[in-house]
Amino acid sequence: GLNLKNSPQWTILPFFSNNINLVNLEIVNNKDSLLVDGINPQCSSEINIIGSHFSNLNDCIAIKSAKKEIADTFHVASRNIVIRNCYMENSKSAVTLGCENSSGIHSINVTQSRFVNNDFGAAIKTHRGCGKNAVIKDVVFDNIKMKDVLTPIMANMLYVDNAVDDINYITNKKFVPIDENTPYLDNFVFRNIEANDYERAAGYFYGLPEKYIYKIKIIDSMFVAKESCKESDFIDINDPNKYCKNAFIAKNIRSIDLTNVKLENTVGKRLEFENISEINDNGR
Repeated sequence: GLNLKNSPQWTILPFFSNNINLVNLEIVNNKDSLLVDGINPQCSSEINIIGSHFSNLNDCIAIKSAKKEIADTFHVASRNIVIRNCYMENSKSAVTLGCENSSGIHSINVTQSRFVNNDFGAAIKTHRGCGKNAVIKDVVFDNIKMKDVLTPIMANMLYVDNAVDDINYITNKKFVPIDENTPYLDNFVFRNIEANDYERAAGYFYGLPEKYIYKIKIIDSMFVAKESCKESDFIDINDPNKYCKNAFIAKNIRSIDLTNVKLENTVGKRLEFENISEINDNGR
C-alpha cells in the first residue's frame, strides 16, 4: 500500500468528496509534526478507511464538516463513513469527530480496530458557535481494543478550539438560551470495547446545560485502569479536575445506558453524574 511520512500539515484531506476507498495505508508523522493529522474527511460521504496504520502526534483520523462561515454557504454534512481494521497509535486521538462540524456529522461506523498509546480513543468535540446544523449523530464504535489510552471515550460540548474568538461564551457552564449557534449531539453507541491500562477516566461526557447530549449507550464492554497513575493532566482545559483511574463522568445528558459494562481498578463511583434525565446501569 501507499506509505506517507512526515507531512508538513494534514496528510490526506478529502474535502467535498464522495465514494472514496482508502485502503492499506501507512501514515507516520514524527515528533516534529505536532499539528499533523492522518486522514481528515471533511464535508464528504461514502468514505471507507480500511486496513491502515497510523502513528500521529495529533489525530489519526478526524472527521469534520467545516467551520460555520463555510457551512452557512455550502452546508454539506460528512456522512456514511466506515473505519475498519485500522491500527492507530501514539496520537492525541485515534478517531475524532469535530470540532469543525458546522454542517453535521452523521452515520459513522468504527469497527475492528486497535488504539494504542493515545490521549483519547474516541473523541467527539463541539461547542457553542458551531451552529444549529452542527449535529453529530448515529455514531457506532464496535469491537475496539485499546491499550494505554488515557481516556478511552470522550464527548464534550464545551470543547475549546484555539481558533475561536469568544472563549467565555464557549466555556460558560451556565444555561445559555438556545439559538442558531447551538450544536447538538445524539445517539452514540460504544459496543464491545476492551480498554486496558487507561489512566484518567473510562468515559467523559459533558453536554450543554441548555442542550443535553441526547443518548449514550455503552454495551458489553470492559475498562481496566492502570494499577497506578498520576493526577498530572486535565481531560479538558475547561474542567479543573484532575482525574486518575475514574470510571464514568457524565454531566448534562438526557439518557445514558451501561449494559454489561465491567470496570476494574477504578476509584470513586462507577458513574459520577450531574443533570442526567435517565440512567440505566445493569452492572452496578
